[in-house]
Amino acid sequence: MRRRFQSGSVRRRGHRPPVWEGRYYEPVLVAGKLKKVRRAVVLGLCSEITKGEAKRKFQAIIRPINEGLHSPAQAMLFADFCARWKKEIMENYRPSTRGFYASTLDRWIIPYFGDWTLGDIKTPDVQHFVNRFRDYSSSVLKHLRATLGRVFGTAVDWEYLQRNPVSGLKLPEGKAVERARVLSPGGDSAPRRPSCGTLPYDDDHHGGHRDPRVRVAGA
Repeated sequence: MRRRFQSGSVRRRGHRPPVWEGRYYEPVLVAGKLKKVRRAVVLGLCSEITKGEAKRKFQAIIRPINEGLHSPAQAMLFADFCARWKKEIMENYRPSTRGFYASTLDRWIIPYFGDWTLGDIKTPDVQHFVNRFRDYSSSVLKHLRATLGRVFGTAVDWEYLQRNPVSGLKLPEGKAVERARVLSPGGDSAPRRPSCGTLPYDDDHHGGHRDPRVRVAGA
């Protein structure tokens, strides 16, 4: 693809509060082929800087592209990156750890982020995703953060990303895990801690934990 000079555009966007937004094309590599992807960047609040100041700030952003100093970003879908991560990284873990990461990714994370371009996933997007699980236990929330952190950490190490979007993530408080009670033949009971090794399963992807079961020992 021949490199072309671009001036881009700066416009006023939004109302609460209005901001100056710059729009331009960035060259990226998709499956080894160079393509142009439309980008938008917030330059500042309209109440704080003039349009002229926003334009000067924007020109500094696109100058490396116009001068041929910008290296095309490697564009990859999150699902494709996860497939590679499982093959190259996850296989180095113990079987139990592999099962934990695989189930967390396949059941919850990939269905949501799978068709996103890896570089388009930012901290606010991860925050929004995790907030959907605020009614789950704190251990479930920590499992999601741990898995996302590992995958995006590898993306940074492999130079697909400059920053891990899990950095700065604020976990919801979550709910306390109820303890089921084990009934002995004599009638005495003792608390039994439910396993939190895997995420809870539900049929519609939005339910909470299953109800605790009560069993009779020796039955």
